[in-house]
Amino acid sequence: MDRLSRLLRAAAIACTLAILVLSLLPAQDLRRTGAPHGVEHAAAYLGTCFIYLLALRPRRPAMYLLPFLFLCALAAVMEFAQQFIPGRGAHVSDFAMSALGALLGLLAYRLAGWISPRPAHE
Repeated sequence: MDRLSRLLRAAAIACTLAILVLSLLPAQDLRRTGAPHGVEHAAAYLGTCFIYLLALRPRRPAMYLLPFLFLCALAAVMEFAQQFIPGRGAHVSDFAMSALGALLGLLAYRLAGWISPRPAHE
């Protein structure tokens, strides 16, 4: 595994850990960006999905779905867990925005691949 692959995998794990920590903080400890709440969810999951795909570099079409499905499951678990966190709650709309963000990350990765295809020797 080359240095870039290791860096991208570490970044994907760091993004996942950031989602975990921010999702499980009590409401009074959260600092908001000023962006709409749904946009925060979508942006976090879009970036994380995109980085996972860069790290994994899937070659088979079905493999593109793994980061998306993982992040959808993570979003569902985080929303469920938030009902037990002071000042937080589980919201279907938050899950939907997180899943939409992961889907947009997948689409952005695919679009980037079409714009800048891999060299023929890979």
